[in-house]
Amino acid sequence: MFLFPPKATKIGKAFSLAKLVQFRVLEVPLSEEYNSQAAELIKELLDQPSSIFHPQRIAILLELYSSGALEYLQLRHDLNLTDGALAAHIKVLSSDGLLEQKKEPIGARIRTTVVLTKRGFDIISGFLDVVSGIRGLVNERI
Repeated sequence: MFLFPPKATKIGKAFSLAKLVQFRVLEVPLSEEYNSQAAELIKELLDQPSSIFHPQRIAILLELYSSGALEYLQLRHDLNLTDGALAAHIKVLSSDGLLEQKKEPIGARIRTTVVLTKRGFDIISGFLDVVSGIRGLVNERI
């Protein structure tokens, strides 16, 4: 289940999440404590770099979160992305300091390895913690 409409803005995401939790999923009034916890989690979610709010970028970060580093070709294969799409997403994530590319000559070709940086590891860990917290709040209310 998606928590946000695909093209939502960051501010719209917070509003959408609050309304989704209150009216669509729970269909019950929320207590002040619940609202406070949800607001804190939403704030933490919105503090994440905007570059990660894309399904393929989250997939790239999760793939690297579990492995640390992967060859470009393996990452492309695992995520079923084209060269151009993967390169564009890596460029965005690299510009935020979440990934690095290491190039190593192997005979006549160059092996490109995509590596999750410490900052990238911290960001995806924080993102997963927040999503897990939101899920826990929703599960408590159902």
